[in-house]
Amino acid sequence: MAKLLTQWLCRVGSAKWVLVDQVWVSTLNFVTGIFLARSLGVEGYGQFILSYSVVLYANTLQQALIIAPMLSIAPQLDAIERTKYLRGMFSLQITISVILSAAILLIGSVAGYFSHSWTATFEIFPLSLSVLFFQLQDWLRRYYFISGKSIAAFCNDVISYGGQVLALAILFNMRVLTIRGAFWAIALTSAIAFLIGVVVEKLYPLRQQSLPAFQKSWKSSSNLLVAGQVNWLGSQGILVLSGFILGTQALGGLRAIQNITGPFNILLQGMENFVPIKAAQKYTQGQFKGLTHFLIKISVFGGIALAIPSIGIAIFSKNLMVLAYGQEYAVYSNLIIWQLLICLMTFLCFQGFYFFRTIDQTQQILFGSIIASLISITSTLLLGQSLHSIGIMLSILLGQFGYVFYFGMVISKHSKRLTRDRIE
Repeated sequence: MAKLLTQWLCRVGSAKWVLVDQVWVSTLNFVTGIFLARSLGVEGYGQFILSYSVVLYANTLQQALIIAPMLSIAPQLDAIERTKYLRGMFSLQITISVILSAAILLIGSVAGYFSHSWTATFEIFPLSLSVLFFQLQDWLRRYYFISGKSIAAFCNDVISYGGQVLALAILFNMRVLTIRGAFWAIALTSAIAFLIGVVVEKLYPLRQQSLPAFQKSWKSSSNLLVAGQVNWLGSQGILVLSGFILGTQALGGLRAIQNITGPFNILLQGMENFVPIKAAQKYTQGQFKGLTHFLIKISVFGGIALAIPSIGIAIFSKNLMVLAYGQEYAVYSNLIIWQLLICLMTFLCFQGFYFFRTIDQTQQILFGSIIASLISITSTLLLGQSLHSIGIMLSILLGQFGYVFYFGMVISKHSKRLTRDRIE
């Protein structure tokens, strides 16, 4: 039996295991949301989302400085240079995560000195540990994908996310699940998975490779760093702003809506683990033509994959909300169609991200982020008070339209210029 299982695993392609891994992660994140929403209530869940926005914001820094450049640069290097580069990036990841965790702990402690409510809401210590170990485990899984070890990534995520849901389930059944407990569960399970992975892989950072790795990544990461902050304002920042405009109860409802569209997270996050690596390889082999052909194919098949679950989710939106979160969330079910449209536009935006990251023109991502965020924030301030939750969703959607329009215009000009140069 073990031999047959091993043979079957070897026949399954790496890309399929990337999808399997993302299905696992997204499914358990969905279950996590249900545990928290049911245990904390709409108001408490909204407070958790405000707290968790700190983790998401820290992740934008990690994504810009480490993950995004690494996924696009590493596949274009030979084996020896790739190993040195990845070990250098590992050293940078540890440094950045420790600094971010310490900064959150310091800022939260200072703020808590003046306002006890801040400390109670953000649960500073377990929150800072969640940032540290979540990022380290996330770096490890991306290392596995780049190294062609998708099965190992899945096994590590079984430990991390499976352990997280198990811990939350125990706390939930004991009726003691709190915001503090949730962050302790995230921190401890991420730490265990990360340490197991490092020991098994015999992975260690190379400090002397930090500077060369940083130099390879800086041009790309500097633009992505600024773009990430601007993009955060136009996406997660909008949710935080909506919490101040409409209250934390509405914020909890909006987050529940986003969780319902979990199948899209599987596709979008799965793409982030696979498409940038494959896009870099296609660009190395076929330059602009190979890259665009690959991304067009991803857009077509991905669009179909999005459309299929969208129909079912839209039809049974109210039933899904009540089944997953309870009757008190049913009032927000009419927003699901808006979220489906946002997911479709986000999917198209991702193709632009991959294109510009691969050809090392990340300044276009920065310009697109500025345009999209200005549209989203302005629309939220104008529409949030009058249209309430619908105004928030419409604002996010308009921002995504801004992204797609700008990316489409720049890529079209780039294609025409290359065509003209070939003719001349």
